[in-house]
Amino acid sequence: MNIILDSGYLIELFSRSGKYHPTAKEVLVASVSRKYKFHTLWECLAEASHKLNSEGRRAMLAWLAREKVHIHSSHTADLLAMADYIQKYSEASKGDGADITDVAIVFLAEKLKTVHIFTVDENDFRAYRTRNNQPFKIIWLTEAHRQLAN
Repeated sequence: MNIILDSGYLIELFSRSGKYHPTAKEVLVASVSRKYKFHTLWECLAEASHKLNSEGRRAMLAWLAREKVHIHSSHTADLLAMADYIQKYSEASKGDGADITDVAIVFLAEKLKTVHIFTVDENDFRAYRTRNNQPFKIIWLTEAHRQLAN
């Protein structure tokens, strides 16, 4: 199964003082034995890097390389469709609208044919739908072990 790693999840995983750091590690440990394929975007790495300290950035990059996480790029050909998606979700993120990284994740999910995501951005990803109207399956919080077992 393909699972997308959102920037918020990466921040929590590599910020030892993060509010959800223990849960982020627990979710990862629960998933490792299942041989999932992890994917993320350069946008997520840039966003996470901005929030992490130097130690966290180094640890994140080393882990991504060690675990062979697939790192994807958004495509120029998708920008107009992404702009339309932002307009469709103009009320997301407490009225600030869908951010570019979230929209890029939606487009990546469609390309990978997956809706499974590790994220702490529960409110937005419960609202977002792929362009063929599929909801995301957030693998997070107290249901982590149960969700991974299904």
